Amino acid sequence: SLGPNALAFDTAGTLYLSNAATYSILTVSPNGATQALAADVNYPVAMIFDRDNVLYVAQIGSDTVDRIHPDGRRDTWVTGIRNPTGLAFSPSGQLYVCNSDRGNSGIYRIQAGGAPEVFVAPFADALEGMAFDQEGYLYVAEGYQGVIYRISPAGERIVFTRGLAGPVDLAFGRGEYAKTLFAVNQGIEYPGYYSQQVIAIPTGRAG
Repeated sequence: SLGPNALAFDTAGTLYLSNAATYSILTVSPNGATQALAADVNYPVAMIFDRDNVLYVAQIGSDTVDRIHPDGRRDTWVTGIRNPTGLAFSPSGQLYVCNSDRGNSGIYRIQAGGAPEVFVAPFADALEGMAFDQEGYLYVAEGYQGVIYRISPAGERIVFTRGLAGPVDLAFGRGEYAKTLFAVNQGIEYPGYYSQQVIAIPTGRAG
């Protein structure tokens, strides 16, 4: 949807906010001060930081994943994935990307140099959010079908949770909630109405 739609924190605790309506990324410091980071981002929908504090931004307007480095440099890192919508780093630090391309949505593992490799062949209508647990199992939300899949490190897929209404983003909790997967659930009840909930799902594995 148009408007603010992705959040990420860097190692200093600064919040990064993408806005698809204004094609921009803003930073919000711990004291609340805001600053424009990028003003020409092509419909950003997902963001994540790597271990070196490099920000990765998925853009469905250009079908790319760009990197924004701590020194402000920006480059295009991943191309060739139609409508990239979800980003996640595995426990080993490898980037994974899912996409939302009706009937042709899959999961890609990004190789050195930014080349995408098919991890799970296209199987879904709309994959829109991902999170890894510490054992390397990947959880991915399927917005149209209302399910969350769990993908083994070998790429084997099972339905982990069903009966949701528009899950679009996933994150593991911390501390006592480390084994709880939180899902943003749009709660589509009839055309044009969204009840918007956050669902807590026990997984038995720490994220």
